[in-house]
Amino acid sequence: MNGLKFQFSSVVNFAARDRFFKKIADGKPLSTFREFQLSVEMEVDDLHDRFSTMPGFSTTRFDEHESVFESDGDLIHVRCVKRKHYSSMHFRLWTFSRERASDLRQAISRQVEDAILKDTVFSIDWQFESGRNGIQSVLIDEVADGPLSEDAYPSIDGGVHAFIERFLNADEPILVIHGPPGTGKTRLVRAILATLSRRTKGDCRIMFTGDGALFERDEVFMRFIGSGHQA
Repeated sequence: MNGLKFQFSSVVNFAARDRFFKKIADGKPLSTFREFQLSVEMEVDDLHDRFSTMPGFSTTRFDEHESVFESDGDLIHVRCVKRKHYSSMHFRLWTFSRERASDLRQAISRQVEDAILKDTVFSIDWQFESGRNGIQSVLIDEVADGPLSEDAYPSIDGGVHAFIERFLNADEPILVIHGPPGTGKTRLVRAILATLSRRTKGDCRIMFTGDGALFERDEVFMRFIGSGHQA
């Protein structure tokens, strides 16, 4: 194990990895990994309490945001964050097969099916430079805005909604937007992401950075190319 190093950003991250390695040492086949988001109209404490009752799992809650729950062959790390009108949940799941991962995801959804947000939601994977820790990221759920007005984009031939469909259907969709403040640039981008989220049935993750220093390096571009981000 010489030369094998990990950086742990929190006690919870350390605990999850520690339990992961213990299962590996015990011969448990954690061959399948899934990562996904859910947004619900519930308080964070109520969410943690619900998941603590999942049959067959023991749960450890570490703080106001994070819990780890595990069974003999499964390990799940959940982070719950309160937004303005809803709560966002980020799950990291390890198990022994694709079928088991699918079953667990459905079981998790059933725990909160009465509170799942009906609005269109997309996830922003915000990348930023963090000193000696290199590039870090934070997942943030965003609820889509209301529909765009065609009259707000008179310069787009054929209408803004038709433009969004053409853009997303393009083989290499790259969009550069330029204009003064207040002309609807951000709302257009959010509408594109909302449409993309509906196409992917809510499983939509977007890589974003506002850190100009990252554009001077290749790492963030390699992350995007090698990831499952939709945009």
